[in-house]
Amino acid sequence: MEPDRPRKPRQGHRKSRNGCAVCKKRHIKCDERRPKCGNCEISERQCFYVSPKKAKVGASPYEQELTTSAWLQTASTSSDEVVVASPDLHSLEPDDLFTFEHLNLLYHVQENITEWMMVTEQLKPLANVYVTAALKTPYLMNQLLALSAMNLRTIDKANSDSYTQAATHLRHRALRGFNRASHRRYITSKRYLAVLLRLAASPPLPDGDGQSRPRLFSNFAMHIGILSPPPWSTSNE
Repeated sequence: MEPDRPRKPRQGHRKSRNGCAVCKKRHIKCDERRPKCGNCEISERQCFYVSPKKAKVGASPYEQELTTSAWLQTASTSSDEVVVASPDLHSLEPDDLFTFEHLNLLYHVQENITEWMMVTEQLKPLANVYVTAALKTPYLMNQLLALSAMNLRTIDKANSDSYTQAATHLRHRALRGFNRASHRRYITSKRYLAVLLRLAASPPLPDGDGQSRPRLFSNFAMHIGILSPPPWSTSNE
């Protein structure tokens, strides 16, 4: 077995970085003469050079920050005379957004709805489905919480004003959502639940007036845009 011979050091490449394209392809050093280098002239080849691509220098984060700051300063200076009105926060609040305050109202509903709404035995099954339907219908939940706030204001006198404001705001949310849903071509049972809850919050009807309640149902249906008559209007009296 022959002993290992020392390997000869590999010679460096003779290719020129700025040489012509032909010399680069042939892997030989180019003298970079123009318009025709010496190698191409001797070998009678067509010599041509390729323009080097300029490297894109991206702005550093610091430069970008300075540029952005300068732009903002220029924009603010040029628009000093423009007055932008601040948006109404209530108009930006979605009607299906609920807070911890609303959870307190919901707890009062679950625990005491049959008492403060004076629900009879015949209507208890209907009262039990209020919360279940409201969990899937934001405007129904808003009206249910409004009723809860109206009841709590009579219990917690110290926070009566706060509960009154909450009830008013929730009623507006419920009405907006209900009116949006009323544009549909059909009327669901959940919408009638909202009608019943809205009527439950109405002032007491006059005693002895047998036409007051049917007229109230009819006027309320016309106000919210329901074109078809309520199902109870077709029942036999």
